[in-house]
Amino acid sequence: GRALSLIREQRPWMVFLSPPSTQFSKWNPTAEHQPGPAVLEKRQDEALTLWSFAMEVAEAQRTEGRKFALGHPRGALSWNLASAQWMTQQKGVGKVTVDMCRFGLCARPGTASEKPTTILTNDAHLLAALQGHRWAGDHDHFIPANAVPAEAAKYTEAFCRKVAGAIGKSRRAQERIGSW
Repeated sequence: GRALSLIREQRPWMVFLSPPSTQFSKWNPTAEHQPGPAVLEKRQDEALTLWSFAMEVAEAQRTEGRKFALGHPRGALSWNLASAQWMTQQKGVGKVTVDMCRFGLCARPGTASEKPTTILTNDAHLLAALQGHRWAGDHDHFIPANAVPAEAAKYTEAFCRKVAGAIGKSRRAQERIGSW
């Protein structure tokens, strides 16, 4: 479509992808709060379309020598899809899991939220920068009963700064060797 054409035309050096994870999540509403089958099927189709688009963008970036990163919750069913399995096995692509509490995620004021998140990327600097950011058992977490608060769906400023710093380091390294 048009968005992928623009990406190929404009050739961004890095794209960070984060398609909605709700339909892939273990935190989907309980049975009594589920919409009817037609609505559920439409939402699942939309989620698969957005995931497929994200993987198509990632593959375009990878094959054209540019960078991508894709984030989704660690336990999301999306990681079991063939496209995710295939991309994980491609040369130069790696995965790292971080706990968003290490970056200040609080789904409720003053209460940390673990939210383990896996990042799939072909950027070695980003992989290295995110290594080791796992919960160390040094604080308690807010664990929702049946739904993840909207705040947990956002990346924190600290996480964004970490990602931006790693991407900047990667870009400078590529510029030094003249491959960009």
